[in-house]
Amino acid sequence: MEAANLPKLASSELYLAFFSGWKPIALAEQWWTAKEDLQVFPDVAASRQFLAWLRQFSLGRKRLLDALMASTYHQVSVDTMLTTNPGDFAVFGVFRCVTPSAAPTP
Repeated sequence: MEAANLPKLASSELYLAFFSGWKPIALAEQWWTAKEDLQVFPDVAASRQFLAWLRQFSLGRKRLLDALMASTYHQVSVDTMLTTNPGDFAVFGVFRCVTPSAAPTP
């Protein structure tokens, strides 16, 4: 979590969970094994897109995981990303980025 995002998140449930004993590995495992979850993995096309985006946007080592995830999602036709940092994915020009504060409430 970037320090610049902390003031914005200070009153959010995410912030409170993060700093009150939240277990991120357990939560990631819960998402990974959820029956509603569709697991996707990079294939040859996603890997080629990943390398092309690294070159095209001059992305460095700090952006490798974002670029690999974006290329993988793009190959399986994901077109919307829910993210607290839309700039991470807007650069690719293929996603609609939604932030949690802009997400519709039920």
